[in-house]
Amino acid sequence: MVCSKPNNTHADHALVCGSKGDRITRHNGLRKVVAKFARNAALNPVEEKAGLLGDAPGRRPGDVTIPLWHNGESLAIDVAVTAVLQTRFQTTDDPAEEYATNQKHAKYDDSFSHTAHEFCAMVFEDFGAITQEGEEVIKDLGKMGADRLGYQRSIFTSNCWQIISTELQRSNAKMILARTLVEENCWVEVEHEK
Repeated sequence: MVCSKPNNTHADHALVCGSKGDRITRHNGLRKVVAKFARNAALNPVEEKAGLLGDAPGRRPGDVTIPLWHNGESLAIDVAVTAVLQTRFQTTDDPAEEYATNQKHAKYDDSFSHTAHEFCAMVFEDFGAITQEGEEVIKDLGKMGADRLGYQRSIFTSNCWQIISTELQRSNAKMILARTLVEENCWVEVEHEK
């Protein structure tokens, strides 16, 4: 068992549980996918760029930083995943946008306002939705990657969305399975019963 907290039929706890680092693994998987899209577009992304806003602890908005984006500015992408079944999101229609506004932009916008960096809060909901600004960046990366690699834009961008969806749902499934299996070796026991 991963942790001692009970799960329910909706797997609410599994998707927010911090035990064993699964949330970090999910975040890092999405970060790597976004960085890959930027590399496809020859934009030389830097993952986990330090010091964008100085050395203040807890201020690391550069999950993926693209050195040259639009108008000569770089783009700092802060990748995050939020769980839509949390109590705080029960009265909102768009948890990703709310999280981006109240958590990410509230924390970083003032600091970025006097720099040569644009900031993107690319917040995914654990069921797949994404912030509008995150969607726009993915679309731009898809178009640039398609142009550079010689693919049709619509097909290449569609593949980008499929890759993101697969990464997110694979990570979610791993989190749920790790917390659903109550006893060690239960898969082995099921196999022997057949």
